[in-house]
Amino acid sequence: MKTRWKILVVLGALVAAGYVGYQLVAMDASPPQDADLAPTWEDVPPGENAFECFLEAANLLHWPEEDEESPPGQGGGPSADAADAATAGDGAPAGTPMAPILAGDAWDEPRVREVLAANEAALKAWEAGLARKGFQVPPPATIEDFAAVYDLRWVNLAKVALLRAHLLAHEDRTEEAMTEAMKVVRFGHLIEGAKGSMSTYAAGATVKDCGLTVLTYVACNGVPEATVLKECGRQLAGYGADTQGLAETFRVEYACGSEFLKGFRPDEVLRGLPTLADPSNFDAYSLGREVKLACDDIRENQLSLPTRYYYQPNRSRAILGKAFRAWIAAVPMRYVDIERRVPVPEGAKRRLIWPNCAGIALCRFLAPSDIARRTLRLKCGENDAVARARTILALRRYVIERDAAPESWEALVPEYLEALPVSDVDGRPLRLPTLGHSPETGG
Repeated sequence: MKTRWKILVVLGALVAAGYVGYQLVAMDASPPQDADLAPTWEDVPPGENAFECFLEAANLLHWPEEDEESPPGQGGGPSADAADAATAGDGAPAGTPMAPILAGDAWDEPRVREVLAANEAALKAWEAGLARKGFQVPPPATIEDFAAVYDLRWVNLAKVALLRAHLLAHEDRTEEAMTEAMKVVRFGHLIEGAKGSMSTYAAGATVKDCGLTVLTYVACNGVPEATVLKECGRQLAGYGADTQGLAETFRVEYACGSEFLKGFRPDEVLRGLPTLADPSNFDAYSLGREVKLACDDIRENQLSLPTRYYYQPNRSRAILGKAFRAWIAAVPMRYVDIERRVPVPEGAKRRLIWPNCAGIALCRFLAPSDIARRTLRLKCGENDAVARARTILALRRYVIERDAAPESWEALVPEYLEALPVSDVDGRPLRLPTLGHSPETGG
């Protein structure tokens, strides 16, 4: 009899311990301390925010439809809807493709003048924006706000300005053409620091890269004044990747994702999340299928466990914050170090025995590590592009002033260049063209 009672007591203790353990596991944590992840919004008066002018320019844009591209990079929001919505105005008349013209591989002056005439109002609004003091995109209220249709339009707007630079270059107005290309570089830098999504930052980097390409092309195929080359090189020193802007971009993405997690309700986990994870709406997220599978499991077993077990908003926000803190810390790093040190967020578990499985799935959705790493890689490549452009401008200046090409890149130091550039990708000396064998060397 005593043995039976002992067995019952032990079984009762095990059941009680299991119940208490389950309650502890299913209990959400305290709200995370995330003040360090709050973005800093500036109070830019409406009349001084260049966003209004740039948005107007984007809406006035007429870009040839055959030359439209997919959005440059993806951020913390739906990509397919943005791509579908990002039509470039009514479209300029079809004709010679713009890509080879912008690359300097073809020239069609009547076609270029036609596109520029169609975009005269857009360029005027763009110039007005460049003259304003501040530039900040509106704070996103929901993750849907990250489907910014202006990202792609701003890239195409920059291309229109670069067509004008090419036209000036063909009219032997080299210095004016270089000034126009520098405006585009500055435009890209402004976009990077505008506190938008990762997609917006990628658009800025794309704009800047287009401007650098045309700038070096014009400098090497024209005969600019050495003083102009020197001034452009000096300005480019301040147009490397906007690391502060990228850190703010990550904070904006976290803040928006955190608000989404706080407002997410258990019934939405069952009804809304499979729709959010639909690849037709979010084709940029390779993990969308995993999110949907986790939610399918929740639906199949929703009577087995309470919703507070498989979705805990505060624990989810802590996971999200951990990922974004790691990425913010990685912003100043070279990419070779980022690959070693930046962790991949926790994976989604398909079975409901894993606490907060829906929250973990949501975090992988709201903090896609592949896109964050791609953005960090873009930042490093952008620094290399600026350094390479400065080096080429220094070389062109050397050739113009001395009427001869240097025997080596080292000959540019220190009179024309403070030091030969080091790659922000791998930390090695930046790979440069072989002297005398590249059209961009001026040799």
